[in-house]
Amino acid sequence: TLYRVLLVDDEAPFVESLASLPWDAHGCGLVGTAFNGEEALAKCDALMPDIIITDIAMPLMDGIALMEQVLRRHPDMQFILLTVHKSFDYALQAIQAGAVDYIVKDMHLRSNLPLSLDKAVKHGIIKKNSSVRKKSRAAAMLRKAAAK
Repeated sequence: TLYRVLLVDDEAPFVESLASLPWDAHGCGLVGTAFNGEEALAKCDALMPDIIITDIAMPLMDGIALMEQVLRRHPDMQFILLTVHKSFDYALQAIQAGAVDYIVKDMHLRSNLPLSLDKAVKHGIIKKNSSVRKKSRAAAMLRKAAAK
């Protein structure tokens, strides 16, 4: 199964560069791109990606606001945030907001991205399995209550 990826950044050359990565080598498929948070929000509903890789600083809606809105609607979607800031405060803010990982846009990005994708896939599998278990328990409780 290929995990569906949406790539979001306001810099078109950067998006084109990342779009050329061998996504399938990492168990993923690039299903779409967006150039700002509002466009990405609409594409999340239409494309239903498993993983969203987004820049933090963008016009119209930043990456953290995008993540917060998407996670309210689709809590199983995984986020990897990109930024030019190496500050620990940015990383902490990203993780606290719900990101699986945080990558600095530098010369190591292409080597760090596969590690972040692996982390997002594993986190997504765990999250989905947990959700399935909760639904199973709820269904069992309903059956038990109905049987009384």
